[in-house]
Amino acid sequence: MKERIKILLVEDEPMIMKINQMIFERLGHTPYCATNGHEALALVEDHFFDIIFVDIGLPDIDRITLVSKIKKYERRYNPRESKIYAFTAYDLQNVKQRGLDVGMNGVFNKPMLIGSIEQLLEHVIKVY
Repeated sequence: MKERIKILLVEDEPMIMKINQMIFERLGHTPYCATNGHEALALVEDHFFDIIFVDIGLPDIDRITLVSKIKKYERRYNPRESKIYAFTAYDLQNVKQRGLDVGMNGVFNKPMLIGSIEQLLEHVIKVY
């Protein structure tokens, strides 16, 4: 992958954060990282992200509220909206539809597989 895209990774578990960060770096991208929803919102207010990955089990803001706030902010201040994907260790079927209803673009199971992430990033680059 030649083109770098701006990625935000929101994960409260340090080990998972480090593993995901290494995956993105291996693919040639350096993600911004937030350990909770409030940090993520502050970063969204300062930067446009092509893609945002959100853990569904954040300690301070649930994923539905976080995604809704990001989308509301972007509609007001950005020329386009970020692609937002959740990742979860929980049952995928139970969380997928509610996330899609508020504007998420998809949901991944943890651990994220490097091949799946690479395909997704390539798709995002083509779209933008």
